[in-house]
Amino acid sequence: MCITSEKKALREHILSTRGTQSKQAAERLTVKVTESKQFRSAKCIFCYCAFEGEAETVAIIKTAKQECKQVCIPVCRNGVMYAVCEKSGIDIPAEKIDLTLVPGMAFDCDGYRLGYGGGYYDRFLAIKNLSIGLCRAEFFMECLPRELHDMPVNIVLTDD
Repeated sequence: MCITSEKKALREHILSTRGTQSKQAAERLTVKVTESKQFRSAKCIFCYCAFEGEAETVAIIKTAKQECKQVCIPVCRNGVMYAVCEKSGIDIPAEKIDLTLVPGMAFDCDGYRLGYGGGYYDRFLAIKNLSIGLCRAEFFMECLPRELHDMPVNIVLTDD
């Protein structure tokens, strides 16, 4: 089976088995993120808005705002993902971001992720700013299928 087919099958399996993240698991992950030295030192954070069972980020974003950090969220235009400041709606260059919080259907021990197949985060992570993958514990795997264009995150935090 080719890597693309492996990824597709794994995506289908995860989507068919993934429910919503428990409140307790979301709280554990929020604490891990917001107490990390990477989060504490960051002034500008790029964070996704969770959907369809992804690791929850509402409390992380709320904490960042309370600590007067600049919060950017992803907006896709013409096949390209941009970091847009939540407060002003202005695009923020990736180089200005101190920390990127990355979603994934699954992550592995080397920081590689299984996304939805659009390559948006792979292209964004190529900028090489500090990144943390947020992973539900049941989808943290030893090794995921990967291709040359796949970009790993620096750190993976799970909700266990």
